[in-house]
Amino acid sequence: PQPIQSSPIMRVSLVLLPPVSAGFCAQQCVVDSDCEVCGAAGTGRCSQAAISTAYPAIGASCVSIPTDPPAEPAASVSDSAWPLQWSADVEAVVYGDFSDTVKKGKGKIYYDGANGFEKEVWSPYTTGKDATQTWIKGNSSAESRYYVESTLFKILWWKIPLCIYFPITDPGVGSTVNVERADWMKNCDSLGYAKYLAREVVAGEWTDHYACVLDYDEGPKGKVNQTIVFQNWHSLGLGSTPKGLPVRVTGGNSAPNPTQGSPRLSTVFYTGFQVGPAAVAGQFQEPREKCLKVGKQAVERFLGVGEVTREAMRDPDLRRRASFLPHAEPAREDLLRARTKRPRSARTGEDLPRAMKTLNQWLLTEEDLATRECSRFNVTELHHLQEELFLGRSPALQEMYHGDHRQLGYPSLAALRAVHEQQRRHAAQGHLEEIVRDGLCHEVVMMFVHHLSASAREVIKATQQLPLLPEHAGHARPAEGEEAFDRYKAQVSCAVCHIQPQEAVVV
Repeated sequence: PQPIQSSPIMRVSLVLLPPVSAGFCAQQCVVDSDCEVCGAAGTGRCSQAAISTAYPAIGASCVSIPTDPPAEPAASVSDSAWPLQWSADVEAVVYGDFSDTVKKGKGKIYYDGANGFEKEVWSPYTTGKDATQTWIKGNSSAESRYYVESTLFKILWWKIPLCIYFPITDPGVGSTVNVERADWMKNCDSLGYAKYLAREVVAGEWTDHYACVLDYDEGPKGKVNQTIVFQNWHSLGLGSTPKGLPVRVTGGNSAPNPTQGSPRLSTVFYTGFQVGPAAVAGQFQEPREKCLKVGKQAVERFLGVGEVTREAMRDPDLRRRASFLPHAEPAREDLLRARTKRPRSARTGEDLPRAMKTLNQWLLTEEDLATRECSRFNVTELHHLQEELFLGRSPALQEMYHGDHRQLGYPSLAALRAVHEQQRRHAAQGHLEEIVRDGLCHEVVMMFVHHLSASAREVIKATQQLPLLPEHAGHARPAEGEEAFDRYKAQVSCAVCHIQPQEAVVV
């Protein structure tokens, strides 16, 4: 297919929230019975926009289709075009991959298609701090910019602000990148890829549901065999939402990579609209604080992407990673610690239990750090914590640990999640659960101490609890579960460095 301007699949921060108010109509599904909780009783259906493709799971979600839809107005894809200026509250439901794992988000969007601006505001962001992210298009003489405003650190009530920005591009477009075009579904229809699905109810509003299905056999680099699905539900104007405004938008990708901007299935609900110039007035001035430009290579290195594009920056995981960009550079104390191959004697013990007790005493006295015993965590909680630490890691520190027990063995967030899936299977066996849990406690403490900059640790302190280290001699090899035990040994290997070397005795 010809390239088209893509839809705003995901532009909100991901935080744990109750289910969205639309009866969880964004839930993934296979059959209609999966959608009993969607909408009014008896109206839930499994809508499968991608059923004709090899990847139905990228377009299948629950919708509400009552049996008495209004006849007027007549369905028209032209009605799906947005106003050029508007703002709205948004709630999101995101499936990053082909698993059942779902994340929810909440935020606010300001859209100014007339001037090429878009802004999202969080209070707080997933880091527990207020944050604002702004897109400003470029022109023939100016680059397009992506701004991140956050708080570097806080002294009592005084917040030390930090603002950074970096240029953003799209392949084949060049340095000038605009926001989504207001008539993106109409444009898709003009190319022959849009399809009208049904007249449905979304959060009490009658809407028309359109889908744009794109099958890519060939790409710039050869065979891709990838399917993309965009879906839009625009208001019919029969309720409180004016005609044409997007009440719901869903996107899907058959080659999901949440770390590089392509979740498998993501939905955004829009409410509380304001339309017209007043809705976006005063929202797009350049940040008042002096903003530091971060070089393209430095951003790509930190984010772990080949190119910083608009598509990539839609992904919630990548945006969580980007929120740590102001905290990427290690402090002097971090670099000194990284260069120290053997810990100081004050951080060691005669054996593993004593060494871990010594380190726990340090954790307990660390200012503003909340902790609890490792045994009071479950594997799922530790996975969530480890994922947040991984997103906040400093590449500069990882590079210093070549050949060191502190080096992380996960090249990407996807690789970490694959290990987590394996650990969940091991923990489910019962006799391996404590081995998996204790290994994770060792590893997340190591990551907090050795892979975060000083300012990133402050971010984690504001939002997370850290486990204390297990104060026992270590687990014995189980009769069954070699794979789980081998990973446990690797996770504990850093702790072994904190055991005092024993002096040789000559007899």
